[in-house]
Amino acid sequence: MKNREIIILIYVSFLAISTLLLIPSLSNYIDFYRAIEKCQINLKSAELDVTQLQNGRVSLLAVFNISNPTNFKNLKVTSITCNIQYSMQGSYRKLPGITRVFQKPIEIPSNGYTNINLNFTFEYRSEKQEVKDFFAFLLTNPKEISFIFQGQYVFYAYAYPFTVPMGPFKYTVIFC
Repeated sequence: MKNREIIILIYVSFLAISTLLLIPSLSNYIDFYRAIEKCQINLKSAELDVTQLQNGRVSLLAVFNISNPTNFKNLKVTSITCNIQYSMQGSYRKLPGITRVFQKPIEIPSNGYTNINLNFTFEYRSEKQEVKDFFAFLLTNPKEISFIFQGQYVFYAYAYPFTVPMGPFKYTVIFC
Protein backbone atom coordinates (compact mmCIF):
# COMPACT_ATOMS: atom_id res chain seq x y z
CA MET A 1 0.00 0.00 0.00
CA LYS A 2 1.12 3.45 -0.80
CA ASN A 3 1.19 6.25 1.76
CA ARG A 4 -1.67 7.97 -0.01
CA GLU A 5 -3.89 4.87 0.26
CA ILE A 6 -3.06 4.56 3.96
CA ILE A 7 -4.00 8.21 4.56
CA ILE A 8 -7.30 7.76 2.68
CA LEU A 9 -8.06 4.60 4.68
CA ILE A 10 -7.34 6.40 7.96
CA TYR A 11 -9.48 9.36 6.86
CA VAL A 12 -12.44 7.15 5.85
CA SER A 13 -12.15 5.16 9.09
CA PHE A 14 -12.08 8.38 11.14
CA LEU A 15 -15.08 9.74 9.23
CA ALA A 16 -17.08 6.52 9.77
CA ILE A 17 -16.30 6.37 13.50
CA SER A 18 -17.10 10.08 13.95
CA THR A 19 -20.41 9.67 12.17
CA LEU A 20 -21.35 6.69 14.33
CA LEU A 21 -20.51 8.65 17.49
CA LEU A 22 -22.55 11.69 16.39
CA ILE A 23 -25.74 9.83 15.47
CA PRO A 24 -27.11 9.55 19.07
CA SER A 25 -26.46 13.25 19.76
CA LEU A 26 -28.03 14.33 16.47
CA SER A 27 -31.03 12.10 17.06
CA ASN A 28 -31.49 13.55 20.57
CA TYR A 29 -31.23 17.08 19.15
CA ILE A 30 -33.95 16.34 16.61
CA ASP A 31 -36.17 14.89 19.37
CA PHE A 32 -35.66 18.09 21.40
CA TYR A 33 -38.13 20.09 19.28
CA ARG A 34 -40.73 17.33 19.45
CA ALA A 35 -40.27 17.13 23.24
CA ILE A 36 -40.90 20.85 23.74
CA GLU A 37 -43.99 20.59 21.56
CA LYS A 38 -45.41 17.37 23.03
CA CYS A 39 -44.62 17.59 26.74
CA GLN A 40 -47.72 17.94 28.85
CA ILE A 41 -48.48 18.93 32.39
CA ASN A 42 -51.61 17.89 34.25
CA LEU A 43 -52.91 18.37 37.75
CA LYS A 44 -52.94 14.88 39.23
CA SER A 45 -54.41 15.71 42.63
CA ALA A 46 -54.85 18.33 45.32
CA GLU A 47 -55.27 17.91 49.07
CA LEU A 48 -56.28 20.54 51.58
CA ASP A 49 -55.05 19.93 55.14
CA VAL A 50 -57.18 21.92 57.58
CA THR A 51 -56.15 20.04 60.74
CA GLN A 52 -54.22 23.12 61.93
CA LEU A 53 -56.97 25.61 60.96
CA GLN A 54 -57.61 26.60 64.58
CA ASN A 55 -53.87 27.31 64.94
CA GLY A 56 -53.95 29.60 61.91
CA ARG A 57 -52.29 27.30 59.39
CA VAL A 58 -53.64 25.52 56.30
CA SER A 59 -51.70 23.50 53.71
CA LEU A 60 -52.65 22.81 50.13
CA LEU A 61 -50.67 20.13 48.33
CA ALA A 62 -50.94 20.05 44.53
CA VAL A 63 -49.37 17.19 42.58
CA PHE A 64 -48.57 17.90 38.94
CA ASN A 65 -47.67 15.24 36.41
CA ILE A 66 -45.30 16.25 33.59
CA SER A 67 -44.86 13.81 30.73
CA ASN A 68 -42.28 13.55 27.96
CA PRO A 69 -43.70 11.25 25.26
CA THR A 70 -40.54 11.53 23.12
CA ASN A 71 -37.05 10.01 23.10
CA PHE A 72 -35.42 13.31 24.13
CA LYS A 73 -33.08 13.00 27.11
CA ASN A 74 -31.98 15.73 29.55
CA LEU A 75 -35.24 17.69 29.62
CA LYS A 76 -35.55 19.32 33.03
CA VAL A 77 -38.02 21.52 34.88
CA THR A 78 -36.28 24.30 36.77
CA SER A 79 -39.27 26.16 38.21
CA ILE A 80 -43.05 26.32 38.41
CA THR A 81 -45.16 29.38 39.03
CA CYS A 82 -48.69 28.68 40.16
CA ASN A 83 -51.54 31.06 40.87
CA ILE A 84 -54.52 29.74 42.83
CA GLN A 85 -58.17 30.64 43.01
CA TYR A 86 -60.86 29.04 45.18
CA SER A 87 -64.62 29.03 44.92
CA MET A 88 -66.64 30.92 47.47
CA GLN A 89 -70.41 31.07 47.04
CA GLY A 90 -70.25 30.58 43.28
CA SER A 91 -67.47 33.05 42.53
CA TYR A 92 -63.73 32.58 42.51
CA ARG A 93 -61.33 34.48 44.74
CA LYS A 94 -57.57 34.67 44.43
CA LEU A 95 -55.03 33.30 46.84
CA PRO A 96 -51.35 34.26 46.78
CA GLY A 97 -49.44 32.33 44.15
CA ILE A 98 -46.10 30.64 44.51
CA THR A 99 -43.00 30.25 42.42
CA ARG A 100 -40.95 27.20 43.25
CA VAL A 101 -37.40 27.19 41.90
CA PHE A 102 -35.84 23.76 42.18
CA GLN A 103 -32.27 23.79 43.48
CA LYS A 104 -31.67 20.59 41.57
CA PRO A 105 -33.73 20.70 38.35
CA ILE A 106 -36.22 17.85 38.05
CA GLU A 107 -35.57 15.62 35.05
CA ILE A 108 -38.43 14.41 32.89
CA PRO A 109 -37.33 11.01 31.57
CA SER A 110 -37.70 10.18 27.89
CA ASN A 111 -40.95 8.35 27.19
CA GLY A 112 -41.92 8.82 30.81
CA TYR A 113 -43.28 11.23 33.38
CA THR A 114 -42.43 12.85 36.68
CA ASN A 115 -44.70 13.96 39.51
CA ILE A 116 -43.95 17.35 41.04
CA ASN A 117 -45.38 18.25 44.44
CA LEU A 118 -46.11 21.88 45.27
CA ASN A 119 -47.01 22.65 48.85
CA PHE A 120 -48.79 25.92 49.55
CA THR A 121 -48.92 26.87 53.22
CA PHE A 122 -51.20 29.68 54.28
CA GLU A 123 -51.06 31.32 57.68
CA TYR A 124 -53.74 33.51 59.16
CA ARG A 125 -51.05 35.91 60.39
CA SER A 126 -50.42 36.81 56.75
CA GLU A 127 -50.70 40.49 55.89
CA LYS A 128 -52.67 39.57 52.78
CA GLN A 129 -56.41 40.09 53.12
CA GLU A 130 -57.19 37.30 50.62
CA VAL A 131 -55.58 34.78 53.01
CA LYS A 132 -57.68 36.05 55.93
CA ASP A 133 -60.80 35.81 53.73
CA PHE A 134 -59.85 32.22 52.84
CA PHE A 135 -59.56 31.32 56.54
CA ALA A 136 -62.92 32.96 57.26
CA PHE A 137 -64.48 30.88 54.49
CA LEU A 138 -62.91 27.67 55.84
CA LEU A 139 -64.34 28.41 59.30
CA THR A 140 -67.85 28.17 57.79
CA ASN A 141 -67.14 24.42 57.31
CA PRO A 142 -67.85 24.16 53.58
CA LYS A 143 -68.61 20.68 52.21
CA GLU A 144 -66.27 21.22 49.27
CA ILE A 145 -63.92 23.75 47.73
CA SER A 146 -63.02 24.02 44.08
CA PHE A 147 -59.57 25.30 43.22
CA ILE A 148 -58.21 26.59 39.94
CA PHE A 149 -54.46 26.34 39.36
CA GLN A 150 -52.87 28.30 36.54
CA GLY A 151 -49.35 29.47 35.81
CA GLN A 152 -46.24 28.41 33.96
CA TYR A 153 -43.31 26.07 34.17
CA VAL A 154 -39.79 26.42 32.83
CA PHE A 155 -38.09 23.68 30.84
CA TYR A 156 -34.35 23.68 30.56
CA ALA A 157 -32.43 21.91 27.81
CA TYR A 158 -29.23 22.61 25.90
CA ALA A 159 -28.54 25.55 28.27
CA TYR A 160 -31.76 27.33 27.23
CA PRO A 161 -34.86 27.95 29.35
CA PHE A 162 -38.31 27.60 27.74
CA THR A 163 -41.35 29.01 29.52
CA VAL A 164 -44.56 27.07 28.93
CA PRO A 165 -48.01 28.13 30.21
CA MET A 166 -50.03 25.63 32.23
CA GLY A 167 -53.66 25.33 33.15
CA PRO A 168 -56.17 26.33 34.09
CA PHE A 169 -56.67 23.14 36.07
CA LYS A 170 -59.73 22.75 38.25
CA TYR A 171 -59.81 20.41 41.23
CA THR A 172 -62.53 20.00 43.86
CA VAL A 173 -61.66 18.94 47.40
CA ILE A 174 -64.57 17.30 49.20
CA PHE A 175 -64.65 17.25 53.01
CA CYS A 176 -66.12 14.22 54.77
